[in-house]
Amino acid sequence: MSITAIIQARMSSTRFPGKVLHSLNGKNSIQHIVDRLKRSVNIDNVIIATTTNPADEAIVQYCFEHNINFYRGSEDNVLDRVYKCARTLEVDVIVDITADCPFVDIDMLDEMVTLLNVYGYDYYSNVVERTWPDGFDIQVYTFKTLEFIWGKTPPGPHQCHTGWNVLKYDKLFRIGNLDAPKGYRLPEMGLTLDTREDAEVISKVFEHFGDEYFTAFDCIDFVLSHPEIIAINENVERKIPGEG
Repeated sequence: MSITAIIQARMSSTRFPGKVLHSLNGKNSIQHIVDRLKRSVNIDNVIIATTTNPADEAIVQYCFEHNINFYRGSEDNVLDRVYKCARTLEVDVIVDITADCPFVDIDMLDEMVTLLNVYGYDYYSNVVERTWPDGFDIQVYTFKTLEFIWGKTPPGPHQCHTGWNVLKYDKLFRIGNLDAPKGYRLPEMGLTLDTREDAEVISKVFEHFGDEYFTAFDCIDFVLSHPEIIAINENVERKIPGEG
C-alpha cells in the first residue's frame, strides 16, 4: 500500500503573498513540513502539489534545489490538482496537508493513518469539527474516496477544497475525526500561516524549540505560557474549514 503526503502549496495569497517560502526562523514553511514528515513511520513519499501559474516557478525552483518531489496542476481547482497528482503516483492513501501548517504533528498524523487503515475508514481528519487550534490540520483518505468526490464535485467554490467534500457524502463513507483532548480544545487559536502576524508567532515557536521535534501539545503548552505571543495574532480573522 502506497501512502503519500501531498502538500498543497502556491505563492498566491490574498493576505500574505509568497508566505510558503517566507523564512520562519531561518527555514520556510515547506521545508519545515517536509523535515517533520521525515519522522513519519507510515509515509512512503512526500510531494508538493503546486500550480502551473508562472508565479509558482519559485516553488518549483526551490523543490529542484532541495531535492523535493513536485507536481504542477490547476491553480483554482485544487481538487483536480490533488487528484491528478495522486493518480499519477498511483497512491493508495493520501495524507493531505496545506503548506500553511508548518507545525504538522507527526504523532497525530501516524495515528490517523493507522486508524484509517486498521478500521477501514474512508476519510479521517482532525477538522470534521474544529477542536484543535487552526494550524494542525491533517486529512487522510483513500484514493478511491478522492476519485469519487473528484467525479461528483461540480464546478465552483467546492473545487478549491479536497477532502472536505467527502463530508457531503457522510452516508456513503466511513468518516472519523480526531478530537483535541480537554485543555487543548482551542479552535479559536491561530497557529497557521495566513498573515505576517502569524509568521511572527510561528517564528517565535520555532526559535524556542530550535532543532528539537515538538508535538501539537508541546506547541500549545508553550504559547499558552507566553500570552504575549498569543497577543500578536489574536485579532486575525480565521477561515472556516471547508468553506469557499
